[in-house]
Amino acid sequence: MRRYRHTLPVMNTTAHRKKTPPPGDWSPHYLLYRLRESGTSYVRISRLNGYCSTAALMVNQRPWAKMERHIADAIGVTPQEIWSSRYNADGTPKRPMHIHVLWSD
Repeated sequence: MRRYRHTLPVMNTTAHRKKTPPPGDWSPHYLLYRLRESGTSYVRISRLNGYCSTAALMVNQRPWAKMERHIADAIGVTPQEIWSSRYNADGTPKRPMHIHVLWSD
């Protein structure tokens, strides 16, 4: 009776690489450094504003204007300075507002 060595499937290594921030945006590491320098953390910002402890970390993956403002206030800068790719020159978010229509005529 022959024994066959079972091999695990090869993982695609490019799928697990972390994304780099767009040009002009602060890196997550530098943002964490600035938070620690100002005496706070992602967890503290999340808890002080009524969110779960990991909520502020979501800002590194997707836009969230309210949390971006909380983080920027903790550091003492504007959200546009941290995430310049997410905001227009006048300070308004680039992403469209989602309007939910309940019914139409």
